Amino acid sequence: MSRFIHRMVGIAMGGTFAVSVSAQSPHEHGTANLNIAVDSNDILLEFISPAVNIIGFEHLPNNAEQQHVLDDAVALLHNPAQLFALPSAAGCSVTLAELVSDLLPEHEEAHEHEEAHEHEEAHEHEEAHEHEEAHEHEEAHEHEDITNGQQGEEHLAHAEFHASYQFSCTDPAQLNAVELTIFIRFPGLEKINVQFIGTSGQLGAELTPAQPRLTF
Repeated sequence: MSRFIHRMVGIAMGGTFAVSVSAQSPHEHGTANLNIAVDSNDILLEFISPAVNIIGFEHLPNNAEQQHVLDDAVALLHNPAQLFALPSAAGCSVTLAELVSDLLPEHEEAHEHEEAHEHEEAHEHEEAHEHEEAHEHEEAHEHEDITNGQQGEEHLAHAEFHASYQFSCTDPAQLNAVELTIFIRFPGLEKINVQFIGTSGQLGAELTPAQPRLTF
């Protein structure tokens, strides 16, 4: 579980006992992970899924159609009320929605900035050496670029979406279940491994489109 959930787990449990969480599935097509923590009036959810389950591919968009698919998915992933149904009697509303993925523009810009910084440092180093040393460095730099490019492609081949959500509820006593309507929004999801932690304890479940409801 991420630090986002661990922080809330510590509050929910009051630090009275250690929390043990079973290992969740690694990157597996069709499968996603969902961590849920309840603390007082708040319920927090952390959703992690291979990108292919959400948009059908795990690389940067190659055309306008793929870009449209990505944009639509991002819009939905920023709207957790469309993905997770909580009891209406609990009066819950979204107070946080964060999304992270290597496929999103801010990650691409950060990666380009890092590459530009490395290139500038290499260029200054080259000018400071004699021609022979510069030539050797250039060959090494080209090899490094190829290696980094291959590693980048491999990394994107396993691109994921990491989403963090928080709901605040006016009547948390009515907060006793969550239904994963996300299965309807993203048909590529076949199974979601759920870990739940609240003041009453913890539980794990494997939810599917045929059985999308977790009761706690």
